[in-house]
Amino acid sequence: MNEWIRAAYPSKRRHAHAARKGAEIVTRLRIVVEGADAQRLRVLMTDAVESIGLTMTGPPGGRDGHRVVGVFRRSLGHARVHVSLRFTPPIHVSSVKRIVERVGGQVHIVGVSTRRGRAPLPPRSA
Repeated sequence: MNEWIRAAYPSKRRHAHAARKGAEIVTRLRIVVEGADAQRLRVLMTDAVESIGLTMTGPPGGRDGHRVVGVFRRSLGHARVHVSLRFTPPIHVSSVKRIVERVGGQVHIVGVSTRRGRAPLPPRSA
């Protein structure tokens, strides 16, 4: 019996195979909107960002440094507006989905892309 236990349960400690991963976060959001006016789209994006509790281009010290910087560019070849939002610090993926759903209900979104990463986790204590 003792031999079976020794063979089944090695005495060496097993090491972790991969580093711990935190929640998925988004640092940038890019949206392409068909046939929208840039000023109207700016108002829609500001409302969508404020609905999740952030402010567009707020002061650097406001609300613990949470800021959203938005850039709105008109396309030369098509009747499109390209929106790029940068989040400092990064936000959770579910918040980005809420922004896209809120804006998508009022304008025609052609494309969405994000820059994603993982939130760092502290090392495990021994």
